Amino acid sequence: MKGGTRKRGKTWSYYFDAAQVSGQRKKIEKGGFRTKKEAETALTKVLAEYDNAGQVFKPTEISVSDYLDFWFENYCLPNFTENSIRRYKTTINKHLKPFFGAYRLKSLQAATVQEFISMMKTPNRRYRARYLLCRQP
Repeated sequence: MKGGTRKRGKTWSYYFDAAQVSGQRKKIEKGGFRTKKEAETALTKVLAEYDNAGQVFKPTEISVSDYLDFWFENYCLPNFTENSIRRYKTTINKHLKPFFGAYRLKSLQAATVQEFISMMKTPNRRYRARYLLCRQP
């Protein structure tokens, strides 16, 4: 994605092309910066945020446990009823965090998720509890 800066009167502005909607180009522009450097710095910051689609974390830097907390606070609490919230919280704390919590979100593989699903299908509850306690990621 390309962007740039330009001088408009006494101030500087940045601009960049956003995603096309129905084949139409959409240009985003913001002005009022005193110097070209300020406009370039703001452009860099806005492009990074736009490219990450508003994400406030980078998957390489966050653990699955932290992501589950983030997801619970930002998605579950505003969208679900009290009973659903309680159920999600229990599932996260009792099952997901003990198994996946220490992994980095980026390094989570399908094989690890399948291992968890297979283990949860095991009818022996003592085996599942012992497996969760003794498992090292």
